[in-house]
Amino acid sequence: MSAPTLDETGAEDRALAKLEDRRSLTGKTRSVRLYGDRIEVCEPGETLQRIRLDSVTQVRMSVEMAGRDTQVVCRVASKSTQIVFGSRSLSGPGSWQNNAVEFRGLVLALHKALQPRKLAVRFVEGQTLGFRLIMGAAGLSLATGGVVFAGYMLSVAGSAMLAAAALPFIVIGGYLAWVFRPGVPLPYNPDQLIARFERAPEPDAGRASPD
Repeated sequence: MSAPTLDETGAEDRALAKLEDRRSLTGKTRSVRLYGDRIEVCEPGETLQRIRLDSVTQVRMSVEMAGRDTQVVCRVASKSTQIVFGSRSLSGPGSWQNNAVEFRGLVLALHKALQPRKLAVRFVEGQTLGFRLIMGAAGLSLATGGVVFAGYMLSVAGSAMLAAAALPFIVIGGYLAWVFRPGVPLPYNPDQLIARFERAPEPDAGRASPD
């Protein structure tokens, strides 16, 4: 499907905001563009995803990992599809480019464009259930492994010192399992996000957006 260049009246269709984003090593860098009536994900000469603004059902903001750093990720969903973009773009194995300025501009323009329908759109913050399950399971595995190791060292090897070495793994694993336990996403006020973004100084790519 070719990317449209004209709107319904024949006038030039200009993007209100855009962001170049790459989500994975196997994926290409794609352009996320917001127009007056839709948001699209495009490659040169082709539109890969499109959601009309009047069909948006949910906007989710979350803080997620980007290598050794964190990034803010925005998910715009309709009943049939989802568009995802973040404040950092993958530039190579373990390397992420800071796109915080463009990300803030796109998120701000998106929330302003959705203002007429804000009562019909669910605005939430927090990681997705799948991400929480993965991180929670990793934490639980780490804590369980630490407990098993400590128990073995105490009961079989008789070494309290080696058993104590497992304590950091138990604590860190337990913390991860607790922090990323499945839970209900929290709603946020889109008006507050707009006000905060408009008055905020230079954005931080890894800082959560809504208060």
